[in-house]
Amino acid sequence: MISQYLDELGILLIMLGFLIVFLGIIYEAFKPKEENEGNKTQAGGIILIGPIPIIFGSSKKIEKWMLIVALIIVVIMALLYLYETSSLHGINYSFYSYYHS
Repeated sequence: MISQYLDELGILLIMLGFLIVFLGIIYEAFKPKEENEGNKTQAGGIILIGPIPIIFGSSKKIEKWMLIVALIIVVIMALLYLYETSSLHGINYSFYSYYHS
């Protein structure tokens, strides 16, 4: 049931990510600049190789937030995997049940 919509959800999330990045670039380009702007730019990221996250950041605070986001993503991935491999979604992909029913 939910597996029917996962492809569309994935494509929608990728498009949403591109839109957010594009809007962020536009916002930064047209944001008024101050002379004595004392803000320090910080950045971080997550690279997921299977269920293993690689986290990097320009400060400990950013690394902590990237770790939290990575853990949330890994938990969601694990829950979706468990849901798809269980019989909760009503589709049984087992060859045994197909040939012996």
